[in-house]
Amino acid sequence: ISAGLIELMRAANPQERSLELVHRLDRSTSGCILVARKRSSLRYLHEAFREGGVKKSYLTLLEGRLSSGTQDVKLALEVHTRQGGERHVSVSEKGKSAHTRFIPLSVYSEATYCKVDLFTGRTHQIRVHAEAIGHPVLGDDRYGNPESNALRKLKLKRLFLHASVLEYPERNGHGTVMIQAPMGEELNAALNRLDKM
Repeated sequence: ISAGLIELMRAANPQERSLELVHRLDRSTSGCILVARKRSSLRYLHEAFREGGVKKSYLTLLEGRLSSGTQDVKLALEVHTRQGGERHVSVSEKGKSAHTRFIPLSVYSEATYCKVDLFTGRTHQIRVHAEAIGHPVLGDDRYGNPESNALRKLKLKRLFLHASVLEYPERNGHGTVMIQAPMGEELNAALNRLDKM
């Protein structure tokens, strides 16, 4: 990708001189992302993220059957930078605290469709925590299983991870803003194929 999301948005909206990304998504993750139009909004939203006032939920498809119900994963994560600048994350006591909740929505023979709630926002958090519990995200070429039977059957060409809901407090303190992003065609098609297996 020669241009990132914010560069594309600025090019499409040259009158909006102050557009800035409030947060990031992994390159292969789809869904909700906040863009601030004013510096004051950017500062407010950064503070909301820092103080834990922003709630994020994702939808994912994990390898295998997560049949034991909701799982809270609290494992510290450490970021390592490899040669060439690529980041790799691992579970480590030396890392920063991280908390992820996996809530099964549908359990299939070879995969589990989950809602995921994030309580911290660490790099690759969902992907590393999913791998740590033995159920990597399908389509994850870094932390997942490229030989997964479910992956082959679904013909999935990308990471099955979608930022579905983002909530943050209104600036006036009188409510919450909730943003929802429907899943795209490719991920819905993968779920439909699972239903037919």
